[in-house]
Amino acid sequence: MGMLKHYLLFLGMYGVGISLLLGGMVSLLIPIRYAGLIHTLSKPLTYAAFIFTASCSILYLFYPNFIDHLEPTITQITLIWMQGGDLYPPIDAPSKHGLLYGPALYWVQYPFLAISNDLILSSKLPSVLAFNAACCLLFYSYKNALSRAYLLLLLPFNLILFWNRAEPYFVLLVALAVFVIEQQPKSQALLLGVLAGLASSFKAHGILYILPFLIFFCNYSFRHSVQFAIAFSLICLSFFLDRQTSLLQYFEYLKLATMHGISFAYFEKNLFFLLLTWVPIALTFKYTTTSKFDAYRWFGVVFIEILVVIAGSKPGAGVHHLIPIVVLNSFLYDIQLRQIHSTDVKFSSIKIGFVILALYVLSFVWKNIYESEIKSNAVIESQFQAKQEIQILNEKFPNLLMGVTDKENDNYRLTFLRPYLVKPTASQFEFAGFMDLNYSGVSDKLFATELEHCKYKYIAMPNSGAPFSIVNFYTDQPLFSEVTRNAFHDHYRPQYIGAFFSVYECR
Repeated sequence: MGMLKHYLLFLGMYGVGISLLLGGMVSLLIPIRYAGLIHTLSKPLTYAAFIFTASCSILYLFYPNFIDHLEPTITQITLIWMQGGDLYPPIDAPSKHGLLYGPALYWVQYPFLAISNDLILSSKLPSVLAFNAACCLLFYSYKNALSRAYLLLLLPFNLILFWNRAEPYFVLLVALAVFVIEQQPKSQALLLGVLAGLASSFKAHGILYILPFLIFFCNYSFRHSVQFAIAFSLICLSFFLDRQTSLLQYFEYLKLATMHGISFAYFEKNLFFLLLTWVPIALTFKYTTTSKFDAYRWFGVVFIEILVVIAGSKPGAGVHHLIPIVVLNSFLYDIQLRQIHSTDVKFSSIKIGFVILALYVLSFVWKNIYESEIKSNAVIESQFQAKQEIQILNEKFPNLLMGVTDKENDNYRLTFLRPYLVKPTASQFEFAGFMDLNYSGVSDKLFATELEHCKYKYIAMPNSGAPFSIVNFYTDQPLFSEVTRNAFHDHYRPQYIGAFFSVYECR
């Protein structure tokens, strides 16, 4: 009974399972003659949900801070690289700023950060553009309203769709793969190899989002495989030609990630969500024929998607790794629907489920984000003021280091403003990056020694919370050792107290 309850709770995950379940139940109660009415409702609600999400993405550009704690990390690493630093420093480097993301993520950030003084807005802009461009491309490619409605499965992921991490770019690359397949150019395999190379240059497993297109849509030939492999390899390696981007050091970070293991809790959720994405597709097989060769292709796609489920089961990962899979499966769904006539009646349960999901997105998803993360206009105004204060302090105190207190929302979020402190002469300590390293066994001994020797003359701390008391989000144990906390306590004294930050001086 307990296990049944456990899996029933998964139906509420992102509102997808419960929407499809309710759609099936309601379809049993509504007479068939109302199928046309459901179709009439489905189309405008789908467009409304996407337009509303696009509007929220644009509004997020002007929110004066980040919401996710890795977003400032991406910005900070790009700035360090732009100023002559390494993208993948040695594991024991003082800044602890190496991450598992590939170099392409920072290349995308570079031009936007280079042309704007507003670091936060310019860091968000490329991912917002990527997500919205992908949606436009997919809506252009799909002629069936039900295929477009399938894309509603993306929207409950809210902020993740357009934060400055890899997911928005994966969505765009998969959308481009859809476009390539639709256009059927002679160089199809080569172009897919380019897209796969770009995807793996955002994150190592990115090839898994493009490979199913090669398996499912390209003729099996040695020439196509070679074209794909060469294009993939050249694109991946080209990002490491830059002298500040070490391939060997990148592999060291990937090697550390293998020490994290697999979380069964994440695996369960990922697999359950993947199954939900297949429900609409599975229902189409009743009305289509599948040859033995086609069955092998379908099996190949499912196998690749299960590999993505496993990749997303690393502690700290999660269901958002399946966002590009939703786009891939939407195309497979569209391909199936092209073989079926009169989909209004045959798939009324799915259509009702999508209507419910659209209403959920319009009514709750963004409302919940606002209430849990942004909270009020007063909080937005305070973030504006905090941003102004840290920029003033940056001018007043040379080589200012951003410190951290605890994980309380208001305190920790203030540290997201640290990109404004990045200078060639002031390497910032990357807290989110260190959580990964700390989980792999890397200590903060060097950082403690630097505090003892006053390497950082000035450290800005959020006014509330005990300095360096934050926990590692992977383990819920203290991120910093007692040695580090004692070094700060023994050597640093308050020199300035502002509205949001206190500046400590080493004496």
